[in-house]
Amino acid sequence: MVALDWNPAIRIGVLNCADEENTAICKDYGVQFYPTFRFFSPFTKDFTQGENYKAEADREVQTVRHVIIDYLESLPAEHRPPACPSLQPISSSDVTSLLTQKDPRYTAIIFESETSYIGREVILDLMQFEHITVRRTLDSDKAMLKRLGVVAVPSCYLIYPNASHGLINMEHPDKRFTAQKATEAKYPFSKDLMKECRITPRIQNNPILVRRFIGQKPF
Repeated sequence: MVALDWNPAIRIGVLNCADEENTAICKDYGVQFYPTFRFFSPFTKDFTQGENYKAEADREVQTVRHVIIDYLESLPAEHRPPACPSLQPISSSDVTSLLTQKDPRYTAIIFESETSYIGREVILDLMQFEHITVRRTLDSDKAMLKRLGVVAVPSCYLIYPNASHGLINMEHPDKRFTAQKATEAKYPFSKDLMKECRITPRIQNNPILVRRFIGQKPF
């Protein structure tokens, strides 16, 4: 699935229009080619064919994930699902505040470039997990990057519940996040964070979610 674990923010349904049983409903929704992606705003009550949001984008899984993020960010605040976390970057002063305050949870800060989607993907990947908060910030404050030892982006800086903090050492992060396909995607930042924090899902009855993130087969 493109974004199985993003369910609290956006639900994804799949309809096989090649199946004759679905011909009528696919016609009702104006599906003329495959794959077609339709987005429906939260709290919609009346019938709608949905929105062909960024229909010109390619159909690679990584691109679809980015389009989903763009769609979520395009929604007015009052129309976003209540469970959708903030995807906006935090400021340098916010980072400083996080470094000095005590929190019983882990706090992960993703340092990234303005065009990167990694931070937003990790926020959505891990929003169903307890004991961790994920935020993202941009690499524009060079003085802060130097102070925290961030020499390349994307980088993940982790604040522990005991108030200690530091970078998570990841091998060649710039290469590991380059246009991964669905069959190859291992969600490296998300998986590494789960291992480092030993976090558990908020939805306790989802063993597939847990096993996939810790690198095991789903059964």
